[in-house]
Amino acid sequence: MKRKTIVCLTILYISLFLFNCAKGKFDLQIDGKEETRGADVYINGSYSGKMKPLGGYGSHYGIWLPHGSHVIEIKKDGYQTYKEVINIKETESEYYMDVKLEKEKVE
Repeated sequence: MKRKTIVCLTILYISLFLFNCAKGKFDLQIDGKEETRGADVYINGSYSGKMKPLGGYGSHYGIWLPHGSHVIEIKKDGYQTYKEVINIKETESEYYMDVKLEKEKVE
């Protein structure tokens, strides 16, 4: 039963991947350490979701986006905002980010 489920999920993921690539999108995957858990993800200035726990360590967020330029921001209280501008070409199907948040400096 588990094997059948894994095969079905794999086929579904591959189908969705190919479908989205054909529509001019890429798969953005953001990973981070423990401090990123629950952090807010903003794409081009709009709230997109939260970093979710990944197993017993770290966090993860994934989304399909159209090719082109995007501003990715990760925000969490008590930490400096992480900001990265990415420019994804039509030939690229995925982009991985490894995010580390720095504590805010207290003066």
